[in-house]
Amino acid sequence: MLIRAFYYEGWDPTDKPLRERDKEQLLARIEQQFKDDDSVDPIVVARAVFFVLEHRISQGEIEDVKHVLPADVRDLWP
Repeated sequence: MLIRAFYYEGWDPTDKPLRERDKEQLLARIEQQFKDDDSVDPIVVARAVFFVLEHRISQGEIEDVKHVLPADVRDLWP
């Protein structure tokens, strides 16, 4: 997967991972990424991502992810 990211999709790992430490930082980052589209609600985007993760990874992995998230970010999980 990592090789694919480098060679086929042009992924650049510089400055990764991002360190959003609370809900406001996460939502601000999402809003920044969609700054040209006023119809995008950052909360809806965050919940949609968590919804996809919920349906794509095992329950054990979900619990591991939730465990490392700040409490206010965990509140966005469906």
